[in-house]
Amino acid sequence: MFASPTIRATRRIVLDLRSVQRRILMSVVRVPHPIPYQGSKRQLASAILSYFPGLVGRLVEPFAGSAAVSLWACHIRQAERVWLNDINSPLIDLWRSILDSPEELAESYEEIWDAQHKDPRAFYNQIRMEFNKA
Repeated sequence: MFASPTIRATRRIVLDLRSVQRRILMSVVRVPHPIPYQGSKRQLASAILSYFPGLVGRLVEPFAGSAAVSLWACHIRQAERVWLNDINSPLIDLWRSILDSPEELAESYEEIWDAQHKDPRAFYNQIRMEFNKA
């Protein structure tokens, strides 16, 4: 059975209001991103999600990168779950570490951060040498 035109119009207004609320929220709130990433969809996330239905059970981000769309969808509670995909295996491994063992990851980065301040030039030379071997 079809809904009356009044109900359909009301539903559209509600959806439009949600869209407006999201735009307002996007202009006020900045969602922190753990990975600054060239080509990030961070600035486009709100616009991309405006084409989605109100709530999705699973959002699949095929070219995740910084996962800007997924992070925003979770922030505004538009997705119950997200599925991140990317061809860059080290990037996906980093996301796994961020999600599965954030404390260990933070400790590892703290060690690297502290090590570079002891002798910045020596630290840089060591990292450059290791990189050039690979």
